[in-house]
Amino acid sequence: IYHFEASRPDPIILDAGGNMGISLLYFKHTYPRARVISFEPDPAVFAILQDNVNRNEFNGVQLVNAALSAQTGTANFSPDQSAGGHLSSGEGTFKVKTVPLSDYLNEPVDFLKMNIEGVEWEVISNIENSIRHVREMVIEYHHLPGLRRTLHLILELLHRHGFEYMINDFDSETNSGVKTPFHIDQNSSYFLLVYAKRID
Repeated sequence: IYHFEASRPDPIILDAGGNMGISLLYFKHTYPRARVISFEPDPAVFAILQDNVNRNEFNGVQLVNAALSAQTGTANFSPDQSAGGHLSSGEGTFKVKTVPLSDYLNEPVDFLKMNIEGVEWEVISNIENSIRHVREMVIEYHHLPGLRRTLHLILELLHRHGFEYMINDFDSETNSGVKTPFHIDQNSSYFLLVYAKRID
């Protein structure tokens, strides 16, 4: 799902939501000279990410122990002891550093992978002035109880800035909310992959 055809041997890749590094391993296997910046806020998961990068002796990798947000600062983070935590205001949280993605869009970016558990719109809307630096991306959009519905805003922003896009539900095994018969209410939970590419 994160494959792309790079136009140079050393593409710049932003890995938003690095987790333990599976996507990073894929990027460096596919493009060994890739320059990757990977963001992971959970300190326990970040330690595994660091270990995986060190074990594989990767060069050209920058690891950032922070959550992406609209601004530099701190936010409450809730780990889920599984696929990844999320920014939260609930119980069982701790503070993590936050950084804006715009700080890392000062030059052309070949690929942006974004899996940030519900803050997609906050981050995407904050980079509107520099989003054309990105050539291609995959955004995992999260439709979760209590979250503002922002898919239409993301798609409209992409369209406005010259991106073609397609939407995929990944699979019904890990994404049971998309199984038929369709049902939706305020507690519905599912995710979608938005693949976008600038074609002008």
